[in-house]
Amino acid sequence: MSTDSGPISRCYFFIRNIAEHRAYNITDTHSVDRVCGRCYTFLNNRGFIMEVILREWFASDAPALAKILNDGEAHKFLSDLPLPYTAADAAWFINHCLNAPKDKTYQFAIVADGKLAGNISAERGAKNIQRLSAELGYYVARPLWGRGIATAAVKAIAKYIFENTDIVRLTAEVFAENAASARVLEKCGFRREGTLKSALVKYGKLHDAYIYALLKDEALQ
Repeated sequence: MSTDSGPISRCYFFIRNIAEHRAYNITDTHSVDRVCGRCYTFLNNRGFIMEVILREWFASDAPALAKILNDGEAHKFLSDLPLPYTAADAAWFINHCLNAPKDKTYQFAIVADGKLAGNISAERGAKNIQRLSAELGYYVARPLWGRGIATAAVKAIAKYIFENTDIVRLTAEVFAENAASARVLEKCGFRREGTLKSALVKYGKLHDAYIYALLKDEALQ
């Protein structure tokens, strides 16, 4: 059975915390204030039912986030981050997320089966003429790679953004060598629009980048 392209067995919206998520089974986004994300339950490619939630970051997530990012291999295709990555680094990041403009930065913790699994965000274009576009970024803890979690998270944030904001275009820039991330985007309906030559530098080496995009009109068909 396909990991992520099959039907979603149930879907929740929730507000601020897991207690509220458990308390509400909400399908109408207009009936809830401060909607934070949604939960997908699906059969992953290892044959296990998984529940993936996007929620607001909590200060208490810092130790778990530090554990995820204190892994050099996980940094290979990310923006440059401190290594070792400490709880203080994680606390700074979470504070930044919580204080970012809510109409420009949509930043969520990814939680899989009740445990912190990574981060996903959509950032509006910096120029005013790009205000209806947003750039997507995400990562999942390395021990959880290949389980369909990133695909579920990308599908969730895309649906949330297109249903709850005026953004009409999501883009994602990936290292040309990062075939796994490219597959995630393609499974979620993103189309590769081109290649940026020598656009990224990591560990002193230049890399090409692929540009992917998903349009609201296509995603909501």
